[in-house]
Amino acid sequence: AALTDIGLGAIVNGVTNDVAMTVLPNAPIDSATGLPVPTIAVATDDGTSVIRDDGTVVDFNDILGSSRPVSNVTIRGNDIVHWNTVNGTLQQFFDALSSTSDSDVQCRYNYTTNGGNTSNENISALLRATSETGPFKLATRNSKSISAGGQLGLSIFVDGIDRTFSEDSNSIFDSRVAYATTSYNTGWMHGDIKGAFLSDTSTADVVGGNLVTNGTFAGNLDDWTITNSAWAFNINRASSSTSGDIYQNITTVVGEKYIVSVNFIANSSPYTRVVIDDTDVIISATTTGVLFGTFTASSTSTKVAIRSYSTGAIIDDVVVALAEEDRSVNDNGLQVFGTVTKSAVATGADLVGYSGFSTSNYLEQPNNTDFNFGTGDLHMICWHKKTDNAANEVLFRKSDITTGGNGASIGLQHFNGSYYAYTIGGVGGPGGGGTNDFLTGSYATDGNWHCVAVVRSGGTLSIYVDGRNISSGTRNYDVDNVGSLYVGAYEDENGDIGTAVADTSTMSLLRIGGTASSPEQIKKIYEDEKVLFQESSKCTLYGSSDAVTALAYDDDEDTLYVGTSAGRS
Repeated sequence: AALTDIGLGAIVNGVTNDVAMTVLPNAPIDSATGLPVPTIAVATDDGTSVIRDDGTVVDFNDILGSSRPVSNVTIRGNDIVHWNTVNGTLQQFFDALSSTSDSDVQCRYNYTTNGGNTSNENISALLRATSETGPFKLATRNSKSISAGGQLGLSIFVDGIDRTFSEDSNSIFDSRVAYATTSYNTGWMHGDIKGAFLSDTSTADVVGGNLVTNGTFAGNLDDWTITNSAWAFNINRASSSTSGDIYQNITTVVGEKYIVSVNFIANSSPYTRVVIDDTDVIISATTTGVLFGTFTASSTSTKVAIRSYSTGAIIDDVVVALAEEDRSVNDNGLQVFGTVTKSAVATGADLVGYSGFSTSNYLEQPNNTDFNFGTGDLHMICWHKKTDNAANEVLFRKSDITTGGNGASIGLQHFNGSYYAYTIGGVGGPGGGGTNDFLTGSYATDGNWHCVAVVRSGGTLSIYVDGRNISSGTRNYDVDNVGSLYVGAYEDENGDIGTAVADTSTMSLLRIGGTASSPEQIKKIYEDEKVLFQESSKCTLYGSSDAVTALAYDDDEDTLYVGTSAGRS
């Protein structure tokens, strides 16, 4: 009513949670102050009201209206973005500042915790706890870039150039996001990211080893506890005769992430599950083969159970090991074998590089169908340095050694002054056996850090180093395979670790995804990330708490300020 009395329309709800304002071009001048009249966005318990510079008010919310209060709002060019506290999503309305009518059409470029799905268009995911209702702190750099801070840390989004989308479907793939917390920084994750690894800031070496005793069931089941007499030993395997568990209690570290892999030779009906502490189902096996899942330890002792639901389950090779985390939305970590060395990428820098690879020291992820890109688009990006330019070294590879001849592969190696990009690889390892069809790009390593990117777009494969294209060619092979992803090593045709390991290489910020990054995007990724590899470069939030309590952007200094309980970054 008070707004109406002074010539303004009423906002949608009197409970105001946040305010943002801007002055649009050609805004009218206030006769009383001599200043241009601002346009104001008001976040309320019934959505966001935009008070236009002509005094009219336009309201925005999704189709559920008043059941969806919003707690934060920011202006982004001619758009508004607000935090919907009920469904946990940053929602954007295109051209809201020039709109002359209310809208309950759901926002585009929705940012939510799981990325694109059946009801959210944008594939880039928000770093958010599943149950987190906010408020999320928001800051805008320009019409394409927005930062959001919550309990788990900071998300920085940059949208692409295409505003074409299919409503309520996973249809926007040209955006990118980076996460920064007190303990890691992902670098840019572009489009349909499938894995973001080697992004830690701790210099403590990671040590592997199977925490399960007798995971191969050699000789008997004495190291396992069985419920309901459900499992029996059968030729170095465990077989189920009825419903029940076979389990072990293992020693874990609270807050650490672990990877569990099991070879499912056969399944009980309707599935066989891996259950953590009797409640958390991390694998529900409906097929055979090696399957994996991850969990974060909540106590110093964790119960790991394989649960059958009838007769017919047969399992082998149960492994529980410390995980080197996947920081993408997929959260599928790498299993540590032996000891992998971590050290700062430069003196005083936050980010670390991973090295010390050998036939016994490496990282592995069991077969993950997320990396089955078929003949479609993909990208693989990592930072790499190497002290022996001539050494033949596989940096990472996922290959199918079961088919003979040409086994489908994705990966990257360096040998004698050239990078070799896989979108298909022959059996026998790099340089031997089968018929290998690499794309080769000449680039001699010099012991310094370089950003290496492999992109396949429309069947054309390209290699970039430090944002510059060094090789392109047609490589439209089907890369679907059933092999494990190895980092620092690879699997040869005998199922052993091959000899061309990355023993003089150091790697950081490895990312793999199902979207073709453009040359401009690859150049931008290099230019933005190269500063992380300089001396004393900081890339994490200050203090020990990831929760963002304040956020602001200074457009004069082009600086984003992030507040936490410890202070300002």
